[in-house]
Amino acid sequence: MSKLEELINTLCPNGVEYKELWELTAWDKKFNAVDKEKQKRILRYHYFLASDLKPLIVEGGNVKILTTNTSNLYTTEEFACEYLSEGEIVCIPWGGNPNVQYYKGKFITADNRISTSLNTKILDNKFLYYYLQNQLDLIATFYRGSGIKHPSMQKVLDLKIPVPPIAVQREIVRILDNFTELTEELTEELTEELTARKKQYEYYRDELLNLESRIKNVEWKKLGDVCAFQNGFAFKSNLFRGEGSPIIRITNIQSNGIIVSNLVYFNKEDYSEDFDKYRLDLGDIVIAMSGATTGKIGYNNTDKIYYINQRVGKFIPNKKVLNKRFLYHYLLTQSNFFYVLAGGGAQPNLSSEKLKQITLPIPSLAEQERIVAILDRFDKLCNDISQGLPAEIEARKKQYEYYRDKLLTFKELAE
Repeated sequence: MSKLEELINTLCPNGVEYKELWELTAWDKKFNAVDKEKQKRILRYHYFLASDLKPLIVEGGNVKILTTNTSNLYTTEEFACEYLSEGEIVCIPWGGNPNVQYYKGKFITADNRISTSLNTKILDNKFLYYYLQNQLDLIATFYRGSGIKHPSMQKVLDLKIPVPPIAVQREIVRILDNFTELTEELTEELTEELTARKKQYEYYRDELLNLESRIKNVEWKKLGDVCAFQNGFAFKSNLFRGEGSPIIRITNIQSNGIIVSNLVYFNKEDYSEDFDKYRLDLGDIVIAMSGATTGKIGYNNTDKIYYINQRVGKFIPNKKVLNKRFLYHYLLTQSNFFYVLAGGGAQPNLSSEKLKQITLPIPSLAEQERIVAILDRFDKLCNDISQGLPAEIEARKKQYEYYRDKLLTFKELAE
């Protein structure tokens, strides 16, 4: 039997009491929607704008800068001046994407909502942090707004939290601290391995696609002569929906893949057009033609059907002379060039006519297939979320979340 099991069996064998968060914590502001009785203690801080924090960053500083997202930035006591705070706190951002942060020591803060235990003999702050982190999906539903989302602090303070004996809390914190450290170490090692594999892939890709040095009299052709090009459709943003047919926008094309975590949707009944030519099927290649992702190449490696938005272009290679995966790997080597071709700077804009004028080497289909077979093995190892190193990193994360949830789930004590 583990130490934790012994503590639970001895101290709370029949379950634990659950309390609402406001009963156990003090916060940094008086919230208008929260009854006064639920906020008997207020801890006030100075809140820095993000633009004000940037000049304060000092490498090797000893004062934590609590930004509204997870970061590892520090300043000094001299720079913090009268705005220096010290304590053990847990915070969530007032605006933007929800997250939970813990810190103990000297700090300054951006616009976070900051809490601390009213009595650390009843509620351990690190236990509070792990519990709120475990409830992040629920907390995310408390964030509302059409632009920058803000949390309903009434719902946050009414959140119920288990309160096992403090010895149980501290043992759970010890276990999760060790698990967190181990998970971070393993993730760092896997990330370093993944970075090395990606460099290896890029090296062999560049070597294999340097055809002039390997193949005598390799033929070069304009992209427009061996590949058709389809511009995306101008979907109306006011007709975007939460479900329906998914749209691929320029923001969905990053690195060498298509990111589908921030998709928007449309209903074909809202339009009179025939959308077949805007379809993105398995194996189709796209490019972002404006914005921050200009020049990035995406490849649909699923059997899901998407539709391309304006400023997203789709390549349609002539199968008689050009292998689709060969084209994909070659286009990846040109991504930075495409960005420069688009004008670079803050507002790059790439035209299909410029793309069509680009020349590329066209070896025999047999040679293209040989190159593809080699590069696809590296690509799969680096990027396939269901296999290889990214899947291992994701598995570590899921394992940690599973055990954290198990440790923080208690039977509620019957009244």
